[in-house]
Amino acid sequence: MSDRNYTSPDAGSANDDVGHLIRYAGAREDVVAERAANAHARVLEHWQQETAGRQHARQQRYRIRYAAAAAIALAAISALWVLSSLTPPAEALFATVASTRGDAYLGDTPLNKGDRIDVSATVHTLADGHVVLDLVNGHEVRLDENTRMNARDVDRFGLERGAVFVRSGAGIETSVFIETPFGIASDLGTQFQVRLERRSIIVSVREGLVQLEKSSRDRVNIEDGNLYILSDDGLSQFRQVAADDEIWGWVDAAPSSFDIQGETLASYLAWFAREIGAELEWADEASIAAAATTLLSGSIEGATLKEGFDEVRRIAPFDFEMTNTTLRVKVL
Repeated sequence: MSDRNYTSPDAGSANDDVGHLIRYAGAREDVVAERAANAHARVLEHWQQETAGRQHARQQRYRIRYAAAAAIALAAISALWVLSSLTPPAEALFATVASTRGDAYLGDTPLNKGDRIDVSATVHTLADGHVVLDLVNGHEVRLDENTRMNARDVDRFGLERGAVFVRSGAGIETSVFIETPFGIASDLGTQFQVRLERRSIIVSVREGLVQLEKSSRDRVNIEDGNLYILSDDGLSQFRQVAADDEIWGWVDAAPSSFDIQGETLASYLAWFAREIGAELEWADEASIAAAATTLLSGSIEGATLKEGFDEVRRIAPFDFEMTNTTLRVKVL
């Protein structure tokens, strides 16, 4: 007997049970429209609640992050403020030290060539002390012995005692203002000296023009070759002063450096004339030609202006005549 069409009774019974169940249940009933709408509304409400919850959580996280960032920024700003309050701002540069001799100080610290002098700093010298300063605005200021000055701005300083000499920088149009108990002295492209005595001020002009402003309505102009004295009782007087007068002796004792090695006599004499505030004149055409071709050698470093002048005359002989405003030279 073949078993090709044999079906297990258990399997057939199971299939019949499922079929009976399906036939018994019949077709699915259509969902009532109102129930569908209610279900949809509940689903939509649930979705909106979930979405709103997620958005609220997201906003809370953003608020926390923003608050943290703001707190960090505030802490950084506070730290910077504390640091700025503890660290004073850097002062503006007033000058650098070109040279010193003897006892010269920045506050209580001895001065050396190349030192920085800031605005608000005080420089003073003792007996035999001298300082040459290169101002940041291009001018040069020299301090005599027993002098005290206070830098008040890049173009202004107070003279408390002693004497200063100012040389305007070449091509510099700005002025230097020197504040004293007697008024404010300022230059108009010049070389001049201001000295405080116990009961007077002396302004000497080697070249150019200086104005002494005693008050907003009282100004005095001092021209080159003149000396002006103002006493504390209000009395004043003028007198003439030569470019090589002894009052310039301390100034010439600390000249600007000039390296004569390989320079012509003409270039040295032009420099020397500027140093003393005089105009260089030549005795004849032959002197001009000789000075332009005569080369100097050696060194005058450390020499005073007069010592250097005498040394150059020894190296390259010439005769000269000095007046209040001119240096006349004849090369031998």
